[in-house]
Amino acid sequence: MKLQIPQELVDKIIDEIHESPSSLQSCALVAHSFLSQSQMHLFARMELKENSPSSPRRFSDLISASPHLALHVRSLDLECHSENWESVSPILSAVSRLTHLKLVAMKSLYFEPQLPPARAPFPTPFSFSSLRSIELRHYEFHDVDQFRSLLINVVGLESLELTNIVFAHPSMRPAAPRIEPPKAVLSTLNLYNMGRATVTSIMDALDIKHIKTLFVYDTPISPILRRNASSLTNIQISVIEIGSVQFIFDTHIQAMSDAFDAAGPVVLAGLKSLSLDPYIASSLPHLFSHFGGLQCLPNLENVTVSFGHSSEHTYIYPNSWRNFDAMLRVLVEGGSLKTVKVYIGYTDVALPAQLRAWMPSSDAAGVLSIVTPQDFYV
Repeated sequence: MKLQIPQELVDKIIDEIHESPSSLQSCALVAHSFLSQSQMHLFARMELKENSPSSPRRFSDLISASPHLALHVRSLDLECHSENWESVSPILSAVSRLTHLKLVAMKSLYFEPQLPPARAPFPTPFSFSSLRSIELRHYEFHDVDQFRSLLINVVGLESLELTNIVFAHPSMRPAAPRIEPPKAVLSTLNLYNMGRATVTSIMDALDIKHIKTLFVYDTPISPILRRNASSLTNIQISVIEIGSVQFIFDTHIQAMSDAFDAAGPVVLAGLKSLSLDPYIASSLPHLFSHFGGLQCLPNLENVTVSFGHSSEHTYIYPNSWRNFDAMLRVLVEGGSLKTVKVYIGYTDVALPAQLRAWMPSSDAAGVLSIVTPQDFYV
């Protein structure tokens, strides 16, 4: 029986259930008029992992039989081992309307964040005119030019996330003429577990001077700050250490120091938001000292400090909180600061009141907000 429902209405009905794969699969079987819109949502976001039912090889076979399905893919999360590249290459050739691409060399376990990177298997540059964001994890490139040439055609790229990327020859320069950097203007850059030499190589490979949002995790930050001092509006810095309290303090301070250079603070006149995951409260004043005591952040509006661990580390350093509050006072008195949000993993009911007592300037100005684990479930 032919359904007498306008196609526009059918499409809107299907749009309402776009987050339910099982419902979309059922709709695809109702009638031909339901099929295309159901497939569009079913294949819009694809996550393919090795040795799983949703493996790259199986998806490659699927789009070989039904090529039109590849045109629905907008976001592709692909775990691709170098030795299996032959099953991945046809997929990247077929998904011509891709806007987000994530390529992972191997699955990383929580307790094994720095896996040895695998050889980057990309023989040709990415050629997606619609691509806006790329994530690459756990790859070793031969040199800067191999990395640069991979992105040379992605002219619309806005966001780049790199995790545990290394260069076998970070300073190698070929005899041939140097490859020009990609023409894309990045606005967001996320770097995880990157060494100083790798960061320098990436800055050499790309035209990174218009970054607005920067996230770094255990990665040197000063070179990028200096290159983007006039454009940065949002920064997030995260460092995590494991061990005894004294070991955590020593290594954490060293990690924070490694993230900055000795040339002094950078004036970030446009910075609006600064988020920190410092792990222990005792490192807060040390971290903020790298920003010139906040005098170099005259327009900072929002400060977020997150302690994701349920421990006493937020509780046993009252002088650190007092020093932190003293540093924030220059922004409070200047009138730019709007919020100071502190996420605490410790569940002691007395801690929020204690923190307010240790941060009188921020509390009196009405900008201090303390979020406990219980608040997430209210």
